[in-house]
Amino acid sequence: MVEVVISTLLLSVGIVAVVGSFGSALSTSAKLNQAELVERLAQQKLDEIIGTHTFDQANLGGEFTDNDYAWTATTQPTGVENLEAVTVRITKKGRNAEQVALATCYVYVPPQNGGAGQ
Repeated sequence: MVEVVISTLLLSVGIVAVVGSFGSALSTSAKLNQAELVERLAQQKLDEIIGTHTFDQANLGGEFTDNDYAWTATTQPTGVENLEAVTVRITKKGRNAEQVALATCYVYVPPQNGGAGQ
């Protein structure tokens, strides 16, 4: 009889541990899915800015309409002639707008022509 009680106790402890790990696995999976979404948003917005050649405009930024994220884009000189670094930052909307993703690309900017005859 004692063996049955001890066996049942050990089995129930094992079942509780396994069930508890499912909750942790689901939570981790949700966080990873959210991180992947944010990284994808950053890369897509960077591709859009590069593809439409709008990276040289001031104050690039906005909000995504279908989720709780906003974006800003900046262009910085790299120190190499005609090469600019374009960076897109994704932040969570709200009072504590923490940065959650970053995507950077280097873009060749052709030199401006000096005028006719050159």
